[in-house]
Amino acid sequence: MATRRTFLAGVAGVAATAGLAACGGGTSGTATQQSTGPATLRFAWWGNEVRNKMTNQVIADYMKANPGITITAEPGEWAGYWDKLATQVAGKDAPDIIQMDEQYIRDYSKRGALADLSKLPIDTSKFATGLVDTGTIDGKVTALCAGMNALSILANTKVFSDAGVAIPDDKTWTWETLRSTAAEFATKKPGLYGINGAFFGDSVARAWMFQHGKALFTETSLGFEPADMQSFFDMMMTYLQAKAIPTPAENAEDLNKPIAQNMFALGKLGMTLLWSNQVNAMQQAVGSAELKILRLPSLDGTAKGANLWYKSGQYQSISSTSKYQQQAAKFL
Repeated sequence: MATRRTFLAGVAGVAATAGLAACGGGTSGTATQQSTGPATLRFAWWGNEVRNKMTNQVIADYMKANPGITITAEPGEWAGYWDKLATQVAGKDAPDIIQMDEQYIRDYSKRGALADLSKLPIDTSKFATGLVDTGTIDGKVTALCAGMNALSILANTKVFSDAGVAIPDDKTWTWETLRSTAAEFATKKPGLYGINGAFFGDSVARAWMFQHGKALFTETSLGFEPADMQSFFDMMMTYLQAKAIPTPAENAEDLNKPIAQNMFALGKLGMTLLWSNQVNAMQQAVGSAELKILRLPSLDGTAKGANLWYKSGQYQSISSTSKYQQQAAKFL
């Protein structure tokens, strides 16, 4: 399986769709592709201090091994990344190499902002089966997946211990078990919450629909009925009423904070929703307290019933207007 680690070794908030609508783009065929000679490429990504440090090291190693190639780093944070990128693309000033996410690949691809990587010298023969397909839109490979991850709940064992709350068995717990466990924190130690309010976002809504035999989306429309989503919102309200999650105001304030400054990292939450590729960064942010990874709960109290899935992790794309697509392809 291609992982983030092996990919990087080889590599050496939400923006409004309306903002992207102004993006021009073009296609890879319209860009002047210079395959040789000196070049300066811009590489934009979002991340935390851990990812920034690793990515900058990759860039430094690559430039050392490839004299004449300069790669300038444009790191950012998720909250402002997409607004900035939409503005850059609309202004014909897109970075040459763009970190991409599954939420945005289709929009940027449909508008011709991303190059077709299948036409560039990039060897994907050793990628896991199906991995290239996750970044393929209308027959064009517009993004390369850097690996796969999984949705998880991260428990801070120290916060559990200090509050006198037992960590439940994630092979048998249900949504009601999670709610009752999370609600214990506010009862036993006022000021603490069981899990972050952002838990009730699109990723968990997807899991909820899967467990009900539905989906968030089909190829052409929504994959659920209004009553299906209302049941998800109704459950969220029971968590709020039980003080299992922070208030809306607290959640809004916490949502866009850097990882090291959010409520979980500061020991104000027993659990947090997290993608598995972020566990190491969160462990560094928390410090010495042991973190334990838990599955999402299920309707029937079985691990199989959780209906979990692998998500394609961060992607890398090349701007269709880049003059240095060959060099960018070599970097990828």
